[in-house]
Amino acid sequence: MGATQNATIKVIEHDGQTVFERVVQPGEEFEFFGQDPPQQHFGPKIHIYINNTYTQLIHTSCSVAIGIGSVFGDFVVIDGTSRNGGPFIPVVLEVCDIEDLSDDGSYLQDDPTVTNLCQGASIALVKEGSYSGFDSNGNCIAAVGDIINYIFTVTNTGNVTLTNVIVEDPLVTISGVAIASLAPGAIDTTTYTASYTITQQDIDAGVFSNQATATGTAPSGTSVTDLSGTSVDNDTPTDTPICQDPAIALVKQANVTLDPTDNCYNVSVGGLIDYTFTVTNQGNVPLSTLVLTDALVTTAYVSGDDGDGVLQVSETWIYSGSYLVTQSDIDYGMVTNTATISGISPLTVTVTDISGDTITNDTPTITQLCPDSGIAIIKIANYDCTDADGNPISMPGDEILYTFSVKNTGGVTLTNILVTDPLVTVNGGPITLAPGEEDTTTFTAVYIITQNDIDNGFVENQARVEVCNEDNISDGNCDGQVDYIKLKYLGVTQNATIKVIEHDGQTVFQGVVQPGEEFEFFGQDPPQ
Repeated sequence: MGATQNATIKVIEHDGQTVFERVVQPGEEFEFFGQDPPQQHFGPKIHIYINNTYTQLIHTSCSVAIGIGSVFGDFVVIDGTSRNGGPFIPVVLEVCDIEDLSDDGSYLQDDPTVTNLCQGASIALVKEGSYSGFDSNGNCIAAVGDIINYIFTVTNTGNVTLTNVIVEDPLVTISGVAIASLAPGAIDTTTYTASYTITQQDIDAGVFSNQATATGTAPSGTSVTDLSGTSVDNDTPTDTPICQDPAIALVKQANVTLDPTDNCYNVSVGGLIDYTFTVTNQGNVPLSTLVLTDALVTTAYVSGDDGDGVLQVSETWIYSGSYLVTQSDIDYGMVTNTATISGISPLTVTVTDISGDTITNDTPTITQLCPDSGIAIIKIANYDCTDADGNPISMPGDEILYTFSVKNTGGVTLTNILVTDPLVTVNGGPITLAPGEEDTTTFTAVYIITQNDIDNGFVENQARVEVCNEDNISDGNCDGQVDYIKLKYLGVTQNATIKVIEHDGQTVFQGVVQPGEEFEFFGQDPPQ
């Protein structure tokens, strides 16, 4: 008898069993049987729902008359059977002389009595994100293009059925269709899912945060909404942490042309060594406040920045600088040092790197200087063979006084200079000479003339100058090489990492040494 098109009719027995449920049109007939026990009787009453809304109670016991023609709300009984299988008794209307229909407040009217029920429509949405930016070893590997997956839990927290429940999210791609009906207390965890693709901006922020909205329609036609939260009772945005892995690398290279004969750089005092410093961002976040320091070189920025002063993940910056070669460098035979770069991540984490010759190491940059060493000696004999009477005659026992002039003819300072002579004992020395310096007084010698010398008519011999250091240029007996050293650490730094590098750049010792500890190493050129 109702007017609702496509009405979903549901009939429930007193014990909760559904005995009928389908779509029925106005004026359409339908039938059902008792199920307690199956197809025997209904018990004391049945309940009828239209579109999930409780509509009508029908007593099916003897306490209330029921038969063909009985009207219950939108329904009229057109057929049926009793407990014993017999037909319903048609409804007989008793004819009375005086009758009246009830009114809701007046004896003179016949208005139905309407009791309004309190409807409280409400909905709650919980949004949960799933993402891990770490590998199996706990190392951060978060990158642009990674996916955050979401699930949505929709709960009807009111006392009326909600229809056309929709979940929307402005930042993520949602999968799922509208929930047709959600009864009071019902929870839906499977209809809606979503995914989000991580951007560089999200990694820079270290977190992705947002909210979704659930909307449902109450029986009255009004809409109820809720912002998603981390639980049913809050609207806290869903935060998904994204790990940051700030890292920086510095490569320092000397821009010099090496002598192909000995693989070294020909430069004199005051000459320049030009350096290039290549800075790359090795992490997954941009770095700001970059500071490049070098104890030897004053650096200048050259290129690479796009103008924002921030080293982006995809950027490479180039610095340049020059170093003025000193006499000490030439004496040492090389220039070796490192630079340091530092930067700050978006979460104010400071990262640093010591320069190396590649991104993956921190090996000091060594520029081998070509040795320009040379030494010369002059030996002068001071002797007058004239005797007391003025006769030019030599006698055994006469003395020849020798003086030696030694000059540094090269470009490096020479130390531990000695003069030797197979004929005489040379006095003086050792001495040190700077490039171009000459010594005429330090070395002397005395020779006693023998009869054999007089018979020969002359004394002939040569002296030899020797430089007994690592750049030995002597043709004498000095070996000029140290092949083993044992040191004792006199510093106070605990767990100090000591590194010893040979003149050709080879590391001959590297290890952690404590104050007072001794350590040893051997030369490697050639090995030991």
